[in-house]
Parts: sequence; structure tokens; C-alpha cells
Amino acid sequence: MVSGTDEILLGQEGGLATLTINRPKALNALTLDNYRRIDPALRAWEADPSVHAIVVRGAGDRAFCAGGDVRAVYEAGRGIGHDPDLTAVFFREEYELIRRIHRFTKPYIAIIDGITMGGGAGISVNGAYRIATERTLFAMPETGIGLFPDVGATRFLNRCPGHVGRYVGLTGARLSAEDALYCGFATHAVKHDRVEALVEELGRPAWHTGYQHGLAEVYLGRFAVKPGAGTLAALQPAIDRCFAGDSVETILDALAAEAAGGYAGGLG
Repeated sequence: MVSGTDEILLGQEGGLATLTINRPKALNALTLDNYRRIDPALRAWEADPSVHAIVVRGAGDRAFCAGGDVRAVYEAGRGIGHDPDLTAVFFREEYELIRRIHRFTKPYIAIIDGITMGGGAGISVNGAYRIATERTLFAMPETGIGLFPDVGATRFLNRCPGHVGRYVGLTGARLSAEDALYCGFATHAVKHDRVEALVEELGRPAWHTGYQHGLAEVYLGRFAVKPGAGTLAALQPAIDRCFAGDSVETILDALAAEAAGGYAGGLG
């Protein structure tokens, strides 16, 4: 249960620090002010010897984080009611935060329960541990607004099996928890109704300096479940055939040929 009106809620239970994005009506989309609240919190926790692990969550029952506040960036680009420098500042500070998350020395555990897209992927997949649930809906939908998958996606999309990362990035395909695990976007699957117990358990152990990651993996492993089969593994042969080209035109031609042969079902 989340209480408080601040958009970024910070707490600590034992050696576990918690950060909750508290913008449920906006699907926990992140603003520049939010980034400026998260970054110093992470810096303080990394320097604090009493903090041994971090859990990052989204408030409400729909989303972990649906992305960055693209409306403000768009309006600033058009000179509507915002600092005209907002776009450059927003992306610079977003990437600086993502770099901090990627280099964070203590266990950084993102609970990607619900919608996780764009900037939400940036602040989760670039961290050490990503906990999916049966409610996870993961996507990199930037091409739908004429952008490219950013937030460090060139790193994590290229780590997907075969050409699946290129498929996810170009199509904005929406992935289940099973497919997020298959791609490596999630590291563990936990039942939604066990998330609270997991967070409570992470707050209990006597964390040992120098062994934080080992302990985190032990506790996460106790709650992890084996996911069922997703859809991407079965589609990967067709994805690899169609998305191997070095241009969008080549890929579109391959998709057309695949469809003509009756093999591209499910890739649209």
C-alpha cells in the first residue's frame, strides 16, 4: 500500500531502501523533476553503509512505469509553455540516471509489475535485477511516435536471442512476462500476489557487505517461479529470417515474402 502525495516516495526497512514512483494516474511516467529526485537518492544510498539493496516500484495497479513524460518534451520542442532547452536537458539527465543505475554497485531490484515501456525499461533493464509478474506488459514503443528505442536500448536489445531485439525495437511489440524473460529484459518471474512478501523478505535479512548480490539472488530465487512458454521462442525462426536485413526496406521485403509464403503469422 502506497501512502503520501510526493511523486517519488523513499523509504528504508532494515538494509533495504525502497523507491516508489507515485504517479499512478499517469501510469507512473517520469518527469524531469522525478529524475532529479531519484538521482540524488541513489547516490546517497550507494554511499550509505546501512543500505545494502534497493527496490524500485510503481504505485497503483496498472504500471511500473509507462515511460518518460514525452508530452512535456514534445511541447517544449514546439515552444509551447516550456523552457526551450527542456528537451536537451531531459534526455541528458535521463541518460545520466540510467548510467548510474547500470553502474550501481548494490543490488538494484526493479519490480516490473504491469506496464513497463520506454523510460520504464530504461530504469529497470539497465539495473541488476528485474522482477516480472503475470501482469507485466513490456514494450519499446518509440517508433510509434517517430523516435527510436532509446534509454540504453541499443545495449539491451542487442542482447536478445537472434534478431529478436531488432524485431522488438522496430515493431514496438508488446511482450508478456515469459517473453521478457526470454529476451533477458526480466531476470526473475514472481507471482503478483507474492510481491509484497518478497519485498518484506528482502527487508529482513542481515545483509553482509561484499555479499549483497549473492544474498539478493538467494532471496529472489526463493520467490521465483518457472514461467510458461511465451510466443517469441516459436516465432524466432521467422523473426531471424525477416529481420536479418541491414535496412528497413530489406526487412519489409522479407516480411512480404514471408507472408506470401504463409509463414509470417504473428509478426504483425
